[in-house]
Amino acid sequence: ALRQKYPDFLPSLATAESVRIFSTAFPRTIQSVQALLHGLFPPATRRGPPIVIDTTHSDDMIPDPVPRATVEQEEREAAVLRSEAVLAHAAEAEPLRVRLSQALLEARILDPIAYQSQSASWGVGDQAKGTTLSWNKLAEVLKCLHSYSRLPPGLTVDDVTRANEAGAYRWTVLMRDRRIAQLAMGSLTAAIVKTASGAARDASGLQKLVVWSGHDSTLFGLLAAFQLEAP
Repeated sequence: ALRQKYPDFLPSLATAESVRIFSTAFPRTIQSVQALLHGLFPPATRRGPPIVIDTTHSDDMIPDPVPRATVEQEEREAAVLRSEAVLAHAAEAEPLRVRLSQALLEARILDPIAYQSQSASWGVGDQAKGTTLSWNKLAEVLKCLHSYSRLPPGLTVDDVTRANEAGAYRWTVLMRDRRIAQLAMGSLTAAIVKTASGAARDASGLQKLVVWSGHDSTLFGLLAAFQLEAP
């Protein structure tokens, strides 16, 4: 579909100078963009050195790097997550979080030792507590298990949906704060705008193809930062 949409990007023109690739430093995002490049520019049709996948700006592509880029972002996130509405939601959902975590640990899908650390954060202010996993990690693992029809006994599709909703809730309340969205995604949005304005051209003046390979949280943050819709 991309080759049809952008017919000017011929495999023969795919050089390290005409194609720029940025990815977060995670195997899955690197592999995703490798697959994209393989489909757009099959190796048999290319010549020249390999196209570089730049992961040096990984933290700029993630809304919640650890540690955060600025103290202001940490403080504003903490203030939002201490609000009455967020605390009430957390208290209401906690029994579900405990039940889902125990089901995964008892099924030996996850190693309990790996999740004992009180300081292990898995996303937007949501920390693992002993053997109780964060909503972010629960949603991630349950989605994968459901996709492969490997949910442990006692867990249902409704549990997967509720875990996803609970994880998304934290992103929603945080990214509705325009200043947090700006602090979290400012560097990436500036780079995207610069690229879109025509700054990304090679020595011959040919418009470069620039690809960003990130996460669902990256897309969530960009929607908020560009004010495309309310997350």
